[in-house]
Amino acid sequence: MKLKEERRVFVRYPCNFKVSGIVLNKDIEFAAQTFNISAEGLGLKTQEKLIPGDNIEIWIHLKGDAAPLHTYGKIMWIRKVINEYKVGVKFDSLHLLPLGVALEKNI
Repeated sequence: MKLKEERRVFVRYPCNFKVSGIVLNKDIEFAAQTFNISAEGLGLKTQEKLIPGDNIEIWIHLKGDAAPLHTYGKIMWIRKVINEYKVGVKFDSLHLLPLGVALEKNI
């Protein structure tokens, strides 16, 4: 039996943040919750059936009064899980310093 090779470079951290987003060029708004995050991307749970390859703009709402982290990403995969979808997002770009500070204070 061949084991599945792990392709991720960055450590993923479990987290639970609210996310609001929009699918670019389609004007589809969606709400989601994170289930993990890394320097390269994040995992989301949502009711929307997003499409792999779609480009998105997202706001990650941190705890307290902190301003949301704003970034762009691409839907890499989607899986139906019971009554919601799990979605893998790869960041287009994100400044790692704000992400590190946000994670340190919120996870």
